[in-house]
Amino acid sequence: MIDTISLRHPVPLLPPSEMAERGFIPKCGHLPSICDHQKWTLNPPKDFDETRPRLTWISSPKGDWLTAEVSLPKFLFNNNVVQLTDADITDGLDGMSRFVQGITHVSFDAYSALVGRVDYCCNFVVGEANKMAYLSAVARASIPRMGRHQRDTSLAFLHGSQKILLYGKHDEVAQRANKGRATDDELHESIGLLRLEISHYTSDACRRLSKKYDQPNRHAELLLHSNIAYQEIERGLKMLGLDKITETVDARVDMLREFYGDTPLTRRLVAFVGFLDRYGEGFWKQGICNYSRSTYFQYCHDLKAAGVWLKSDRQLPSLRLVRTAPKASARAVQPMSNTVNLSPAATDSRSKLEIWNARVNNGDVQPRRVQVS
Repeated sequence: MIDTISLRHPVPLLPPSEMAERGFIPKCGHLPSICDHQKWTLNPPKDFDETRPRLTWISSPKGDWLTAEVSLPKFLFNNNVVQLTDADITDGLDGMSRFVQGITHVSFDAYSALVGRVDYCCNFVVGEANKMAYLSAVARASIPRMGRHQRDTSLAFLHGSQKILLYGKHDEVAQRANKGRATDDELHESIGLLRLEISHYTSDACRRLSKKYDQPNRHAELLLHSNIAYQEIERGLKMLGLDKITETVDARVDMLREFYGDTPLTRRLVAFVGFLDRYGEGFWKQGICNYSRSTYFQYCHDLKAAGVWLKSDRQLPSLRLVRTAPKASARAVQPMSNTVNLSPAATDSRSKLEIWNARVNNGDVQPRRVQVS
């Protein structure tokens, strides 16, 4: 339920000689005579660039801050497909505290650190055949004050310091595998997964997040918890319209009649759906049929309430979270079948990704269920 996090503590900056001894590199780039800031960074070696925290130590008139950022699943398991439990998050915070203290030789309590970024995430097992159908349906979604950006097998909605991202996890892992940055386990476990991420990636965004959930502050021990992750993912599903069944195009009229009855509103909405299909989202801006902005968005709201805003060539199940006891975790409600172990790596001259895709196409490898609890 948690992926990338950024934690910061107010820690006095060490003298330059001691910073250099610990492996930090100055990054400010400004002349000391015109700049009162200092910035030192320590990035992991190339072989560990995703599994170890990236450290940034800055000094400014507002104070000195030591920041650690990492993908928590990669840090714990060298695998960011797996979904973390609360127990895993506790292990991760303990590990970050030890790691940062071991590098810097200063106290760094990850639990009381301020969260400057957090990515909540959830994997939904929809199958590779259904992945594009979901993405195509959501491509029509409209979220107030958030811009929409689509690229290949990913769809992002952005506004300021927040992002909602829906994408095919296997495609993303395959791209990393081409660069030698993904394991066989990640390739195997990502087959058929649709990934939803809700990101708050600035201090102000995390501060607003803590107020939203009535937390006294934005300490890691309060925000990095499954209860908040669940609510954020559920909010994202609702905003995208994926919390309801996505009906086929031909079924939408019946859905409207069932929801609103044989009323004048139903007749107006059926006509409105026809204009949407023909002229696309935002057609009111073209002056078509003199729809006002307020009427257009009111009808959009009415369609969403009836569950017919998204459309697809075939019916798609809704995506839902299932909470399990005693550990709080989430998994998709559509299970995958055929569990097999990963075969030994091939020894020919092809790339790892080429070998993997060939095995999948030949039926030598079947998707296995992703363990998330």
